[in-house]
Amino acid sequence: MAQLMKEAVFITGQSKFEIREIPLIQLPTDRHVKIKIKWVGICGSDLHSLETHFMDELHLGHEWIGEIIEIGSAVKGFAVGNYVTSTVQISCGVCESCLTLQGQCANQYSLAVKHGMLREYAFLPFSALTKIPQPCSSNSTLFEILAVAENVYAQVFKDQCKDKRILIIGAGLLGLSVALVLKKNGHKPLIIETIPSRISRAHQLKLNACHLAEALLNKDLNDSFDFIVDASGDHLNSKGGWRYLDHFGRRGFKAIMLAKYLKSMDIKSDRFFSKQAQLVWIQGCTSQSLADAVTNWQQEINDLGKILITHHFSLGEANEAFATAKKREEAARVIITIGD
Repeated sequence: MAQLMKEAVFITGQSKFEIREIPLIQLPTDRHVKIKIKWVGICGSDLHSLETHFMDELHLGHEWIGEIIEIGSAVKGFAVGNYVTSTVQISCGVCESCLTLQGQCANQYSLAVKHGMLREYAFLPFSALTKIPQPCSSNSTLFEILAVAENVYAQVFKDQCKDKRILIIGAGLLGLSVALVLKKNGHKPLIIETIPSRISRAHQLKLNACHLAEALLNKDLNDSFDFIVDASGDHLNSKGGWRYLDHFGRRGFKAIMLAKYLKSMDIKSDRFFSKQAQLVWIQGCTSQSLADAVTNWQQEINDLGKILITHHFSLGEANEAFATAKKREEAARVIITIGD
Protein backbone atom coordinates (compact mmCIF):
# COMPACT_ATOMS: atom_id res chain seq x y z
CA MET A 1 0.00 0.00 0.00
CA ALA A 2 1.30 3.47 -0.91
CA GLN A 3 2.36 5.72 1.95
CA LEU A 4 -0.12 8.51 2.63
CA MET A 5 0.24 12.04 3.91
CA LYS A 6 -2.24 14.51 5.36
CA GLU A 7 -3.01 17.87 3.79
CA ALA A 8 -5.36 20.65 4.90
CA VAL A 9 -7.34 22.00 1.92
CA PHE A 10 -9.76 24.91 2.22
CA ILE A 11 -13.06 24.05 0.53
CA THR A 12 -14.54 27.33 -0.64
CA GLY A 13 -18.13 26.13 -0.94
CA GLN A 14 -18.10 24.86 2.65
CA SER A 15 -15.96 27.74 4.00
CA LYS A 16 -13.81 25.35 5.99
CA PHE A 17 -10.73 23.16 5.83
CA GLU A 18 -10.87 19.49 4.98
CA ILE A 19 -8.09 17.17 6.12
CA ARG A 20 -7.24 14.80 3.29
CA GLU A 21 -4.97 11.80 2.94
CA ILE A 22 -3.17 11.70 -0.41
CA PRO A 23 -0.50 9.33 -1.77
CA LEU A 24 3.14 10.29 -1.36
CA ILE A 25 5.19 10.43 -4.54
CA GLN A 26 8.88 9.73 -5.11
CA LEU A 27 11.45 12.50 -5.51
CA PRO A 28 10.44 14.25 -8.78
CA THR A 29 14.07 14.67 -9.93
CA ASP A 30 17.59 14.12 -8.60
CA ARG A 31 17.71 17.84 -7.76
CA HIS A 32 14.76 17.65 -5.35
CA VAL A 33 14.57 17.00 -1.64
CA LYS A 34 11.81 15.51 0.47
CA ILE A 35 10.88 17.71 3.41
CA LYS A 36 8.93 16.90 6.54
CA ILE A 37 7.02 20.09 7.32
CA LYS A 38 7.28 21.11 10.96
CA TRP A 39 5.56 24.48 11.35
CA VAL A 40 3.51 26.84 9.17
CA GLY A 41 2.68 30.41 10.14
CA ILE A 42 -0.61 31.90 9.01
CA CYS A 43 0.21 35.00 6.98
CA GLY A 44 -1.93 38.02 6.17
CA SER A 45 -1.66 36.92 2.54
CA ASP A 46 -3.38 33.65 3.47
CA LEU A 47 -6.28 35.57 5.02
CA HIS A 48 -6.38 37.86 1.98
CA SER A 49 -6.64 34.79 -0.28
CA LEU A 50 -9.67 33.58 1.66
CA GLU A 51 -11.41 36.85 0.81
CA THR A 52 -10.34 37.21 -2.81
CA HIS A 53 -9.94 33.77 -4.39
CA PHE A 54 -13.12 31.94 -5.29
CA MET A 55 -11.78 28.72 -6.77
CA ASP A 56 -13.18 25.50 -5.36
CA GLU A 57 -10.09 24.65 -3.30
CA LEU A 58 -7.33 26.71 -1.73
CA HIS A 59 -3.97 25.22 -0.73
CA LEU A 60 -2.61 27.79 1.70
CA GLY A 61 0.45 28.28 3.89
CA HIS A 62 3.76 29.63 2.59
CA GLU A 63 5.64 30.73 5.72
CA TRP A 64 7.02 27.37 6.74
CA ILE A 65 9.88 25.48 8.33
CA GLY A 66 10.70 21.85 7.57
CA GLU A 67 13.36 19.16 7.96
CA ILE A 68 15.01 17.45 4.99
CA ILE A 69 14.50 13.69 5.24
CA GLU A 70 15.63 12.59 1.74
CA ILE A 71 17.81 14.14 -0.96
CA GLY A 72 18.34 13.53 -4.67
CA SER A 73 21.72 12.47 -6.02
CA ALA A 74 22.42 15.89 -7.61
CA VAL A 75 21.58 17.94 -4.50
CA LYS A 76 24.46 20.14 -3.29
CA GLY A 77 24.91 22.06 -0.05
CA PHE A 78 22.10 20.32 1.84
CA ALA A 79 21.91 17.12 3.87
CA VAL A 80 19.34 14.99 5.61
CA GLY A 81 18.55 16.64 8.95
CA ASN A 82 18.93 20.23 7.72
CA TYR A 83 16.09 22.60 8.59
CA VAL A 84 15.01 24.73 5.65
CA THR A 85 12.48 27.21 4.32
CA SER A 86 11.90 29.10 1.07
CA THR A 87 10.36 32.17 -0.45
CA VAL A 88 6.78 31.94 -1.73
CA GLN A 89 7.94 31.79 -5.38
CA ILE A 90 9.53 28.48 -6.37
CA SER A 91 11.56 27.97 -9.56
CA CYS A 92 11.55 24.42 -10.90
CA GLY A 93 15.31 24.00 -10.47
CA VAL A 94 15.73 21.77 -13.51
CA CYS A 95 15.02 23.85 -16.64
CA GLU A 96 17.78 25.53 -18.65
CA SER A 97 17.09 28.94 -17.08
CA CYS A 98 17.44 27.50 -13.58
CA LEU A 99 20.56 25.47 -14.38
CA THR A 100 22.36 28.34 -16.15
CA LEU A 101 21.01 31.09 -13.86
CA GLN A 102 20.04 33.04 -16.97
CA GLY A 103 16.51 34.35 -17.31
CA GLN A 104 13.43 33.62 -15.24
CA CYS A 105 12.15 30.10 -14.80
CA ALA A 106 9.18 29.50 -17.11
CA ASN A 107 7.87 26.84 -14.72
CA GLN A 108 7.93 29.00 -11.60
CA TYR A 109 5.01 28.52 -9.23
CA SER A 110 3.77 30.00 -5.97
CA LEU A 111 3.40 28.30 -2.57
CA ALA A 112 -0.03 29.83 -2.19
CA VAL A 113 -3.54 29.04 -3.38
CA LYS A 114 -2.55 25.92 -5.35
CA HIS A 115 0.63 24.63 -3.69
CA GLY A 116 0.30 25.42 0.03
CA MET A 117 2.49 23.90 2.75
CA LEU A 118 -0.29 22.85 5.12
CA ARG A 119 0.78 19.26 4.53
CA GLU A 120 2.98 16.69 6.20
CA TYR A 121 5.54 16.41 3.40
CA ALA A 122 6.68 18.46 0.43
CA PHE A 123 9.09 18.02 -2.48
CA LEU A 124 11.11 21.07 -3.55
CA PRO A 125 14.24 21.68 -5.66
CA PHE A 126 17.26 22.35 -3.47
CA SER A 127 17.95 25.59 -5.35
CA ALA A 128 14.77 27.08 -3.83
CA LEU A 129 15.78 26.40 -0.23
CA THR A 130 17.36 28.51 2.50
CA LYS A 131 19.01 26.72 5.40
CA ILE A 132 17.81 27.55 8.92
CA PRO A 133 20.37 27.25 11.74
CA GLN A 134 19.65 24.84 14.57
CA PRO A 135 18.30 24.70 17.20
CA CYS A 136 15.11 25.43 15.32
CA SER A 137 11.57 26.06 16.58
CA SER A 138 8.27 27.54 15.47
CA ASN A 139 9.81 30.96 16.10
CA SER A 140 11.78 30.47 12.88
CA THR A 141 8.59 30.95 10.85
CA LEU A 142 9.13 34.67 11.53
CA PHE A 143 12.14 34.73 9.20
CA GLU A 144 9.91 35.06 6.12
CA ILE A 145 8.09 38.18 7.31
CA LEU A 146 11.42 39.67 8.42
CA ALA A 147 12.70 38.86 4.92
CA VAL A 148 9.95 41.02 3.41
CA ALA A 149 11.13 43.84 5.66
CA GLU A 150 14.76 43.22 4.67
CA ASN A 151 13.69 43.43 1.03
CA VAL A 152 11.96 46.78 1.66
CA TYR A 153 15.06 48.07 3.42
CA ALA A 154 17.37 46.96 0.60
CA GLN A 155 15.19 48.48 -2.13
CA VAL A 156 14.23 51.76 -0.46
CA PHE A 157 16.14 52.67 2.68
CA LYS A 158 19.65 51.23 2.45
CA ASP A 159 21.22 54.41 1.08
CA GLN A 160 18.96 56.89 2.86
CA CYS A 161 20.21 59.27 5.55
CA LYS A 162 19.30 58.22 9.07
CA ASP A 163 17.65 61.60 9.74
CA LYS A 164 14.89 61.00 7.18
CA ARG A 165 11.50 60.85 8.88
CA ILE A 166 9.72 57.53 8.38
CA LEU A 167 6.10 56.72 9.24
CA ILE A 168 4.71 53.18 9.26
CA ILE A 169 0.93 52.77 9.08
CA GLY A 170 -0.14 49.52 10.73
CA ALA A 171 1.36 47.53 13.61
CA GLY A 172 0.57 44.06 12.37
CA LEU A 173 3.43 41.64 11.81
CA LEU A 174 4.45 43.34 8.57
CA GLY A 175 4.57 46.85 10.00
CA LEU A 176 6.41 45.68 13.11
CA SER A 177 8.93 43.75 11.02
CA VAL A 178 9.68 46.77 8.83
CA ALA A 179 10.10 48.90 11.95
CA LEU A 180 12.46 46.35 13.52
CA VAL A 181 14.67 46.18 10.43
CA LEU A 182 14.75 49.97 10.11
CA LYS A 183 15.62 50.39 13.77
CA LYS A 184 18.40 47.79 13.56
CA ASN A 185 19.88 49.84 10.70
CA GLY A 186 19.83 53.12 12.61
CA HIS A 187 16.52 54.66 11.52
CA LYS A 188 13.85 55.91 13.93
CA PRO A 189 10.43 55.11 12.46
CA LEU A 190 7.11 55.99 14.06
CA ILE A 191 4.25 53.48 13.86
CA ILE A 192 0.60 54.51 13.96
CA GLU A 193 -2.17 52.01 14.67
CA THR A 194 -5.78 51.92 15.88
CA ILE A 195 -5.77 48.62 17.82
CA PRO A 196 -4.45 49.05 21.40
CA SER A 197 -3.06 45.51 21.67
CA ARG A 198 -0.94 46.08 18.58
CA ILE A 199 0.39 49.35 19.94
CA SER A 200 1.25 47.54 23.17
CA ARG A 201 3.05 44.84 21.20
CA ALA A 202 5.10 47.50 19.42
CA HIS A 203 6.07 48.98 22.77
CA GLN A 204 7.13 45.53 24.01
CA LEU A 205 9.52 45.47 21.06
CA LYS A 206 10.79 48.91 22.13
CA LEU A 207 9.41 50.54 19.00
CA ASN A 208 7.96 54.06 18.83
CA ALA A 209 4.20 53.75 18.27
CA CYS A 210 1.04 55.72 18.96
CA HIS A 211 -2.67 55.68 18.17
CA LEU A 212 -3.80 57.13 14.85
CA ALA A 213 -6.05 59.65 16.62
CA GLU A 214 -3.12 60.93 18.65
CA ALA A 215 -1.02 61.31 15.52
CA LEU A 216 -3.77 63.20 13.68
CA LEU A 217 -4.09 65.68 16.56
CA ASN A 218 -0.34 66.29 16.67
CA LYS A 219 0.30 69.22 14.32
CA ASP A 220 4.03 68.48 14.34
CA LEU A 221 3.34 65.26 12.43
CA ASN A 222 1.24 66.87 9.71
CA ASP A 223 3.11 67.21 6.37
CA SER A 224 6.31 66.02 8.04
CA PHE A 225 7.38 62.55 6.82
CA ASP A 226 9.81 61.80 4.01
CA PHE A 227 8.71 58.17 3.73
CA ILE A 228 5.42 56.48 4.61
CA VAL A 229 5.17 52.69 4.66
CA ASP A 230 1.58 51.50 4.34
CA ALA A 231 1.45 48.08 6.02
CA SER A 232 -2.25 48.18 6.86
CA GLY A 233 -4.74 47.11 4.16
CA ASP A 234 -8.53 46.85 4.24
CA HIS A 235 -9.09 43.11 4.66
CA LEU A 236 -10.94 41.71 7.72
CA ASN A 237 -13.18 44.82 7.74
CA SER A 238 -10.30 47.23 8.30
CA LYS A 239 -10.43 50.56 6.48
CA GLY A 240 -6.72 50.73 5.77
CA GLY A 241 -4.33 53.65 6.09
CA TRP A 242 -3.95 54.91 2.53
CA ARG A 243 -6.33 57.82 3.28
CA TYR A 244 -3.72 59.41 5.50
CA LEU A 245 -0.77 59.35 3.11
CA ASP A 246 -1.20 62.93 1.90
CA HIS A 247 -1.93 64.15 5.45
CA PHE A 248 1.37 62.95 6.92
CA GLY A 249 3.62 63.17 3.86
CA ARG A 250 5.76 66.24 3.25
CA ARG A 251 6.55 67.69 -0.18
CA GLY A 252 8.37 65.06 -2.26
CA PHE A 253 7.47 62.18 0.08
CA LYS A 254 7.55 58.58 -1.06
CA ALA A 255 4.82 56.11 -0.07
CA ILE A 256 5.87 52.45 0.01
CA MET A 257 2.76 50.33 -0.47
CA LEU A 258 2.99 46.92 1.18
CA ALA A 259 -0.69 46.66 2.07
CA LYS A 260 -3.26 44.70 0.09
CA TYR A 261 -6.58 46.40 -0.63
CA LEU A 262 -9.84 44.75 -1.63
CA LYS A 263 -11.72 47.95 -2.38
CA SER A 264 -10.84 50.84 -4.67
CA MET A 265 -8.35 53.39 -3.34
CA ASP A 266 -9.80 56.88 -3.84
CA ILE A 267 -6.53 58.79 -3.92
CA LYS A 268 -6.79 62.58 -4.13
CA SER A 269 -4.55 63.13 -7.10
CA ASP A 270 -4.35 66.92 -6.72
CA ARG A 271 -2.78 66.58 -3.27
CA PHE A 272 -0.23 64.05 -4.54
CA PHE A 273 0.59 66.22 -7.55
CA SER A 274 1.03 69.33 -5.41
CA LYS A 275 3.31 67.44 -3.04
CA GLN A 276 5.23 65.76 -5.89
CA ALA A 277 4.64 62.45 -4.13
CA GLN A 278 5.67 59.00 -5.32
CA LEU A 279 3.82 55.74 -4.73
CA VAL A 280 5.88 52.56 -4.92
CA TRP A 281 4.43 49.06 -4.64
CA ILE A 282 6.67 46.37 -3.16
CA GLN A 283 5.61 42.80 -2.53
CA GLY A 284 7.25 39.74 -1.03
CA CYS A 285 10.83 38.80 -0.40
CA THR A 286 13.72 37.41 -2.41
CA SER A 287 16.09 34.54 -1.75
CA GLN A 288 18.70 37.14 -0.83
CA SER A 289 16.47 38.99 1.63
CA LEU A 290 15.49 35.65 3.20
CA ALA A 291 19.16 34.80 3.66
CA ASP A 292 19.71 38.29 5.10
CA ALA A 293 16.85 37.80 7.56
CA VAL A 294 18.31 34.51 8.80
CA THR A 295 21.77 36.05 9.18
CA ASN A 296 20.61 39.27 10.82
CA TRP A 297 17.93 37.90 13.15
CA GLN A 298 18.91 34.37 14.17
CA GLN A 299 20.22 35.57 17.54
CA GLU A 300 16.98 37.41 18.33
CA ILE A 301 14.37 35.15 16.72
CA ASN A 302 13.40 33.34 19.94
CA ASP A 303 12.91 36.60 21.86
CA LEU A 304 10.81 37.95 19.00
CA GLY A 305 8.74 34.78 19.05
CA LYS A 306 7.80 35.32 22.69
CA ILE A 307 6.08 38.57 21.67
CA LEU A 308 4.94 37.96 18.11
CA ILE A 309 3.71 34.36 18.26
CA THR A 310 0.43 34.28 20.15
CA HIS A 311 -1.32 30.99 19.29
CA HIS A 312 -0.45 27.39 18.40
CA PHE A 313 -2.68 24.77 16.73
CA SER A 314 -2.31 21.35 15.12
CA LEU A 315 -2.96 20.53 11.46
CA GLY A 316 -6.29 19.00 12.44
CA GLU A 317 -7.26 22.34 14.00
CA ALA A 318 -6.78 24.37 10.81
CA ASN A 319 -10.31 25.82 10.98
CA GLU A 320 -9.78 27.04 14.53
CA ALA A 321 -6.32 28.39 13.65
CA PHE A 322 -7.59 30.53 10.77
CA ALA A 323 -10.59 31.72 12.79
CA THR A 324 -8.19 32.89 15.49
CA ALA A 325 -5.85 34.55 12.99
CA LYS A 326 -8.77 36.69 11.80
CA LYS A 327 -9.15 38.21 15.28
CA ARG A 328 -6.90 41.20 14.74
CA GLU A 329 -7.37 42.48 18.28
CA GLU A 330 -6.04 39.25 19.78
CA ALA A 331 -3.75 37.43 17.38
CA ALA A 332 -0.33 38.19 15.97
CA ARG A 333 1.42 35.17 14.43
CA VAL A 334 -0.67 31.99 14.60
CA ILE A 335 1.31 28.75 14.19
CA ILE A 336 0.07 25.42 12.87
CA THR A 337 2.32 22.57 13.99
CA ILE A 338 2.50 19.86 11.33
CA GLY A 339 5.24 17.44 12.43
CA ASP A 340 6.28 16.11 15.82
